[in-house]
Amino acid sequence: MDPAVRAARAALAKNPLNVGAWNEVLRLSVREPPEKRREVFEEYLELFPTRASVWRQYIEFEIAHKHYEQTKELFKRCLMKCPFIGLWELYIKFLEDTNTPREEMLSALKLAVDTMKPDIDSYSLWRKYINLFKNEPTDGKRPHEVSRLTMDTRSLYQTSIALPHRGVDKIWKEYLDWETNMNQAIASKYTKEKGPLHSNARAVTAKIEQLCRRLRKDFPSLPPEMRDGILAEQQRLWEQLVAYERSNPLKLDHDHLVVERVYFVYRQYLLCFNRYPTVWYEAAMYLHDAARAAQTKGDTESAERWQGAANALLAEGRTACPADLILHFAHADLLETQANIPEAKKIYKSLLAQPDLPNATLVYVQFLKHTRRTEGVKAAREVFKAARSDDRVDHHVYTASAMMELARLK
Repeated sequence: MDPAVRAARAALAKNPLNVGAWNEVLRLSVREPPEKRREVFEEYLELFPTRASVWRQYIEFEIAHKHYEQTKELFKRCLMKCPFIGLWELYIKFLEDTNTPREEMLSALKLAVDTMKPDIDSYSLWRKYINLFKNEPTDGKRPHEVSRLTMDTRSLYQTSIALPHRGVDKIWKEYLDWETNMNQAIASKYTKEKGPLHSNARAVTAKIEQLCRRLRKDFPSLPPEMRDGILAEQQRLWEQLVAYERSNPLKLDHDHLVVERVYFVYRQYLLCFNRYPTVWYEAAMYLHDAARAAQTKGDTESAERWQGAANALLAEGRTACPADLILHFAHADLLETQANIPEAKKIYKSLLAQPDLPNATLVYVQFLKHTRRTEGVKAAREVFKAARSDDRVDHHVYTASAMMELARLK
């Protein structure tokens, strides 16, 4: 083994999350045969599954070796997991370079734009998507087909000029030129009508650029106990960006559009802080509150969407932070509010099945309370009976059971 690799591996044996040592292993892996290098990438991503730049290196490695099927599989694994603009740009370029048919390109770009449109760097995706419509030949098309193409192009332009991204001024100019070429009178009408939306998007873009100036969206995710001054600063910047989006600076008329943008920022935040239980919890509770607000307003579709997203976040958080009991309890509580008692019960049982559970007493106490609320005293007594035979618990389980019985007698 190369001495440099041996030294890096020795450092990783002491601390598997040693980012510097991992960078050295990745750097030196270029000397290895493809199969060995692939193993290194997989090993790294097992520990850092949200590190977008390494996903990109892995994909570029497969593309360079013309392993296109492996490339497609990697995109399937990372694109929706890592909302990172560089990965989506690479995906679209890969499709272009492999002569993907136009209809498939349209579907891919629609997915890319729908996923990444809240990103400040989404201009490249907007431009490619719009150009597919704008540059579509009209020779041989029927009048209604040409009209449909024009309407679709206009709709995309008008959506993109009202959203904050670094190319908002460029795309505004492109749009005005396009409308002018179509019809001068219509161009004047839309300039007056859409100008305020563009101006607002410009102002919000400037503020987000300011907030993102020192923000690193591809920071390796480390646990709270490894937090240093740099990580503390990054977390502060993410919290500022979340707060700004929650203030609805775009003055969006529909709540679900605001929630979409905030949810997107949380997902990017979690790329860098997916070992922080508090971030998972905060994001999930934001979505849960959004779901309740939507339900109150009669927006059942949004309520179901955000409740499902909250569930998914807590499930992901439990996987990312398996030792944090609060996330497990929060997920069980959320499932309980949705009357999904069997799934909530599974969470408690899966915890208690772990031989190295750090605090079995607390889990039993929470399980006891949950069972009392959802199934009654008789079922809760069965939980207490199981707890008494478990040598991992202490007197607090007995206290919790006694308090339950006392409350029943009052």
